[in-house]
Amino acid sequence: MKKFYLFFLPFVLVIQPKLFSQQTTGDPYKALHEKIWGERHGRTHGSNPNALRGMISPAGHAHKITGTPVSSLSDQDLKSKCTFFAGDSLAGFDFNTARQQALNDGCKMLSEFKAHMLRQQVTYVKGKYNISTPNNNSSYPQIPNTGGKLMMPSLCNNIDFEDGVFTGWTGVSGYNANSNNPLTVPASALTVAVTSTNQNIYGCADINMITSAYGNDPVGGFPGKDPNGGLYSVRLGGFDINTDDGDGYLCASQKWNYWGPANGEYLEKTITVSAANSLLSFDFAVVLNDGGHPNGQQPYFHVFVTNTAGVVLSSCTQYYVQAAAGVPPAGFTNSGFVNTYDGSLLYYKGWTSNSINLTPYIGSNVKIRFVAAGCSNGGHMGWAYVDAICDNADINTTSVSPCVGTNVTLTAPAVAGGTYLWTGPGVTGSTSQSVTVSSSGTYTVAVTPSQGALCSYTLTRVVTFNPLPSVSAAPTGSLNCTNVTTQIGLATTTSPAGFITTGPGVTGGSTTSSVTVNQGGTYNYTVTDQTSGCATTGAVNVTQNTTAPGASINAPSVLNCNTTSQNLVGNPGSGVTYNWTGPSGFTSTNGSPNITLGGTYNLTVTSTFNGCTSTANTSVTQNTTAPSASINAPTVLNCTNTAQNLVGNPGSGVTYTWSGPSSF
Repeated sequence: MKKFYLFFLPFVLVIQPKLFSQQTTGDPYKALHEKIWGERHGRTHGSNPNALRGMISPAGHAHKITGTPVSSLSDQDLKSKCTFFAGDSLAGFDFNTARQQALNDGCKMLSEFKAHMLRQQVTYVKGKYNISTPNNNSSYPQIPNTGGKLMMPSLCNNIDFEDGVFTGWTGVSGYNANSNNPLTVPASALTVAVTSTNQNIYGCADINMITSAYGNDPVGGFPGKDPNGGLYSVRLGGFDINTDDGDGYLCASQKWNYWGPANGEYLEKTITVSAANSLLSFDFAVVLNDGGHPNGQQPYFHVFVTNTAGVVLSSCTQYYVQAAAGVPPAGFTNSGFVNTYDGSLLYYKGWTSNSINLTPYIGSNVKIRFVAAGCSNGGHMGWAYVDAICDNADINTTSVSPCVGTNVTLTAPAVAGGTYLWTGPGVTGSTSQSVTVSSSGTYTVAVTPSQGALCSYTLTRVVTFNPLPSVSAAPTGSLNCTNVTTQIGLATTTSPAGFITTGPGVTGGSTTSSVTVNQGGTYNYTVTDQTSGCATTGAVNVTQNTTAPGASINAPSVLNCNTTSQNLVGNPGSGVTYNWTGPSGFTSTNGSPNITLGGTYNLTVTSTFNGCTSTANTSVTQNTTAPSASINAPTVLNCTNTAQNLVGNPGSGVTYTWSGPSSF
């Protein structure tokens, strides 16, 4: 629930306006101060129930001006409404000069005119009675963690609000006494900012957590959630929370017990810088209502990063903008909407990202603060959406120990709205966020954030491509019918080295430098430098000859009483050795042995090239059976039969040789 803000000057109206005089108090300002700061009774309804706040309306459309123009009041009415001290407290105060000053400062509506006149009168009384300004409390507690849910773990210790709550952030509410000075924060615990989630711009929370459900800002049309961020952003202020209607603070139709300058708020966090968060981006989008006031009285937005002593680190670590009378601030756009309070224009600046390299501050603490405030006269508002993103200020690489023959992608940090310029072997002049490199060397990227060239910074990374192991690979011999295994030798000077060999017949040593194989074919090996991880791959071919020589025997002749021996002829005729076996223990190692016996002869030939063997056999026929000779019985030779033919047997298949008496 929102507290009322009390500060030392413009809080005169409480339930009913009251005039303070020197005669009744002895010190009118002191009485005013003690009265308001002593009550601390929270918010109340103002004394004027008919006071109307403004609202946004498209420019050029018919809309009712909700403020009361000063020009509509008579001098007497104006003086009556704008005299805040009785008795002789204002003796010597020049009302007409003060009135002209308020009008010159753009206070043409009654509420702002009254606030301006009050400040002038309080300043006069303070000077007249030598009253000092109460001290402000400079220490405020962190915002309680209310209303948020942890949706995504923060990588930045909640710098980026991704815890969904305000853990680690300090939120403070105060008022804008001078737009060129820090926000004025009274010495009160009641100034801890009230937070909520996704309230519209007419809500009464000082600070809102913003999610995608919020949608777009109704004035600027840009998304309320940072498009470059995560799930959450934050809105500081709003239309009602950062204005004052002049009769008492009005928010969501309720007025609070202060009157005059517009509300403002800041959100602050102390960051311990490390390598992991050394790149800080602060994103913001801003809406400012031009009140037509001079410099120092307009709505403003400020973001800055300081050391622990409060000194801004550099011009690159802050952004400040104040509404300018009659023109949009640099980089802002006319929204096409007006504040119906007085028809004043609203300008906006869409999401912008500033990037800061905090590497020089690693190990120390810095503070980031976002501030938004309405005008010092109360009638014109300013609000801002903010986010912060952290990263490491380094060039990221896809490999910290690349190998020769590979490519490495180097990526600079993401800087929304920034530019890049690379130098290094093969990439000089590249302007992309990432580059691909294949050579050893020093690579640098000049990052220019949206703040401009004066805020650029250079990041460097040395890339060394490690050599591949030198490997010689060969088998110790070929495979054949004699050598049924062989070794593949892998020789390298790399140490320590790892080995892996695969192939069709690995039988041992696949993870060593000597691999045993028993099949011919292609074997793939990988030799890895176990220090760098770089590897050489290759293939070695093992030959295998197991072709049999193909044994055969020429057809033999038949052995008989005429052919009593012959030479068997074995094949092939060369490149082999012979081993014959046969009947009666016959053996021979000749290619063409002589045989005299019939029977089965077996031949084994062995290749002299690969040791492989083939066999053949043949049967030799032997016929040594004698024919059975006989003579048919002859007849008797006499004087009658003086001759006859002797008949020999067998009658065929033989030859005949006869012998007889008298040399027959």
